[in-house]
Amino acid sequence: MTGSTINTINVTPSPVTIVKDESIQLVATANYIDGTSAVITNDVSWLSNDRNTADVTPSGLLNGINTGATTLTASLDGITSNTVDATVITVMTNILIEPSTISVVKGLNQQLTATAVFNDGTQSPITNSVTWVSNNTNNASFSEMGLLNGLEEGTATL
Repeated sequence: MTGSTINTINVTPSPVTIVKDESIQLVATANYIDGTSAVITNDVSWLSNDRNTADVTPSGLLNGINTGATTLTASLDGITSNTVDATVITVMTNILIEPSTISVVKGLNQQLTATAVFNDGTQSPITNSVTWVSNNTNNASFSEMGLLNGLEEGTATL
């Protein structure tokens, strides 16, 4: 760090989106009145307006705690950085189809359900949002809402 007076502090990345239970490194850069700049990530005080959503370690590591949004700033010597909008999201990691093994009599139907599984273990029904596909439309077809129609004897992968 130079001996010059800080003019502004800039935090990057900004804005930032982070996955719940993951971390991203923030960087704080001081811009001095003499035109120089220096990374001061470890020197600033970090503030999250909602530490239940995301918090920042003293070294600038942003941790996604719960889904939602918050704002972050860094400060040093009475100078506060730009406000960083931080959004914590979950990511879908799997789709569960139930029932997992299906046997449908020709001419009858079987309702299937689809459930999204997210990285934090939460689940959400998505039956009406997915595209249902059969690899053998001579034997089985779908309605848009996951209703499986048994058309002919045989097998199909869904």
